Amino acid sequence: METDYLIRQREHIIPSNDGNVIDWNDSKIRFVTKECKAKKVLDLGCVQHDPEFAKSKKWLHKAICAVATEVKGLDLDSEGVAALKDKGYHDVRVGDAQHFDLMESFDVIVAGDLIEHLHNVGGFLESCAKHMTNDSKLLVCTPNPWHWHKWMRAFFRQPPVNEEHTLWMCPVTLSQVAARFGLKLVRIEYNSQRLKDLCLPIPDRVRHSSFYAVLKKCSV
Repeated sequence: METDYLIRQREHIIPSNDGNVIDWNDSKIRFVTKECKAKKVLDLGCVQHDPEFAKSKKWLHKAICAVATEVKGLDLDSEGVAALKDKGYHDVRVGDAQHFDLMESFDVIVAGDLIEHLHNVGGFLESCAKHMTNDSKLLVCTPNPWHWHKWMRAFFRQPPVNEEHTLWMCPVTLSQVAARFGLKLVRIEYNSQRLKDLCLPIPDRVRHSSFYAVLKKCSV
């Protein structure tokens, strides 16, 4: 599979005791681990760009492993997956989140800041639904396109966009595309890691830089 577009490097990785510390106050880690506690979990995009990020206290996969009963990881980056295996994370494998079939179901599927990197959202949702029961949850974390900082930057110049990002997703568009694959949006949360955002007296939908969504299968 073609992966030349992958950046494979993150800036500003701050090691924390070589990955032995988890930032339980991080908004994304807090949201995801609350849903993953004592569950069987599939973590899509587990490498998070750079295998060196496993040294960071904000690495999501380590936090999931700390609370779940069983965790499998899937990532397109073969080099990153090999590096994680060398670090002792043996239940990770190379695969495309837009088209995968592991022949099993999961209590929770995690897509932490992944959907905005995809060119085939339909394939992603179809693959996830295939691995879900009626009680399963799909967690989607993604940048909030209506964040005040983005539209202020857009007013004056091109807003910053990650080199791998292919789309913006908002709760409405996520809900509408998910419905086409038998999934429904049941809950969203807005949050930011920037203290400045948390202090602003404006609505959540423009105050926060990210939104976190919970999706389930539609009842038949």
